[in-house]
Amino acid sequence: MALQIFSLPNVCSKRIPAQVPRSASAKAAVSQGGRRSPQYQPTLWTYDYLQSLPIGVHRRVVEQQNGRVQMLEQEVRSAMNDENAELSTILALVDDIQRLGLIFLFEEDVKRALHRYHSLDGGYKNRDQKTLHGTALFFRILRQNGFEVSPDVFWIFMDEQGTFMESLGRDVEGLLSLYEASHLAFEEEDILHEAKAFAIEHLKRLNNIDVSKDLEYFQVNWGLALPLHLRMPLLEARRSIEAYSTRRDAD
Repeated sequence: MALQIFSLPNVCSKRIPAQVPRSASAKAAVSQGGRRSPQYQPTLWTYDYLQSLPIGVHRRVVEQQNGRVQMLEQEVRSAMNDENAELSTILALVDDIQRLGLIFLFEEDVKRALHRYHSLDGGYKNRDQKTLHGTALFFRILRQNGFEVSPDVFWIFMDEQGTFMESLGRDVEGLLSLYEASHLAFEEEDILHEAKAFAIEHLKRLNNIDVSKDLEYFQVNWGLALPLHLRMPLLEARRSIEAYSTRRDAD
């Protein structure tokens, strides 16, 4: 079979167009060894010009929202600093603030509030601590915020054999709080390691327990998949905002 040879066009023979003439300023810049200047016109958006613009509707709305935010912050701060408030109220408020990613606004208020209830024995014997949920929440919130708390607060929920009472197996809210608190255990705190195993075992039996849909989907399942202590705060805040909006007691 004969080979057919095709000739390529002689691209080198085409005439290259002449360069575009440079302006005098451009020639001067190049001749001086500098970079070519784009010669942009000065901006009209100066600070004085922006300040002279009339206030639009959007700007008034933003100012109204900022005023609303400041008022709400003050309400939360007042509730946090209320010395007559029940411990359970303060703990729930601190938990919500941390989960929603608002702790940076109330760090000092939270520290002062927790200092009021933290003592060698006063806080542990508070009547709000008699429930498993209240005790676990008390332990987690204080230890999470740097306070020294002993795991002995959970002894009241153990039987004579030193194991957690089986009657707690139906307390879903308490089990979930105990589970989250157990992740703040030190290595030698065996009672918290036992608490984690007990909580996980009973939380996985939710099919046999009457649990509300919101609690099951938004807290229990998510908690078993990834405990609160290991979650990224920003992502947890985004998820908590959606979960919080479905609560009947949302403030």
